[in-house]
Amino acid sequence: MNDFYFKIDERFNEQTGLFGPPEPKRPSLGNQHHEAVDKILDRPRLETQFGKIINAMSDGLWHTQYEIARHLGVPQGSVGSQIRNARVDGYIINKRRRAQAGTWEYRMEGKKSV
Repeated sequence: MNDFYFKIDERFNEQTGLFGPPEPKRPSLGNQHHEAVDKILDRPRLETQFGKIINAMSDGLWHTQYEIARHLGVPQGSVGSQIRNARVDGYIINKRRRAQAGTWEYRMEGKKSV
């Protein structure tokens, strides 16, 4: 291992990087909503963002998360989260790898019938 990037801190017997010890691992939230999301206060913002993303994907064409985020002016991470939420809500969203780009693209086919 290259000593420039990592060193063993003998006082604590742990590995540290260039910027100090690694952050403690946080438990995975899975499909649960984060406690910082207030269902009443955040509902208009989240529903608006969700609606915008669903509307943008309703054309049936393939889009990357970056393309959707740039078009709508929302964070790219939010696009991925809302795609996941759409799947949970019953929307059929296909995913494929864009050739030679190392990027995934998504296409919405509609919503599952109940």
